Amino acid sequence: MNHTLIEYRMMQSGEDAEVFALVERTFREFVGSDYSQEGVDTFFRTMTPEFIREHKNHFIMVAKNGSKIVGMINIRSYSHICLFFVDRAWHRKGIGRTLLDKTLEHCRINAPAVTKITANASPYSVPIYEKLGFLRMSSEELIHQGMRYNPMAKELN
Repeated sequence: MNHTLIEYRMMQSGEDAEVFALVERTFREFVGSDYSQEGVDTFFRTMTPEFIREHKNHFIMVAKNGSKIVGMINIRSYSHICLFFVDRAWHRKGIGRTLLDKTLEHCRINAPAVTKITANASPYSVPIYEKLGFLRMSSEELIHQGMRYNPMAKELN
């Protein structure tokens, strides 16, 4: 797996099913075990191929290796990470960091008034977000229907 062969760009029309498949596969493998069945069901009631495709006030950037999407990030209002997943085979290769860096660059250009980016991190992803420079804003919260998250933020310089 050659990191130099990764293309970072906005999701294109018709890629929503592949992006959703990456989200579903990675969520089930790494995140879902920290949630009750009710939490997993709630996640998938909200996160659907339609949500990926019809992301109003959102943008999705992908990382592609050849014809395969290996990472994705979904940003709302240039200031909040809604989804951020990298395929297992591409973990610890800098894909997530580069995807985040390119996304933040896009946010800075298109919304210069935004001073920080936030995320509601799953328990699994907290150490990953911390490694990427995010700080916890408060302790873990349980929102409706079994969803657990940790509010985090990163200042934009």
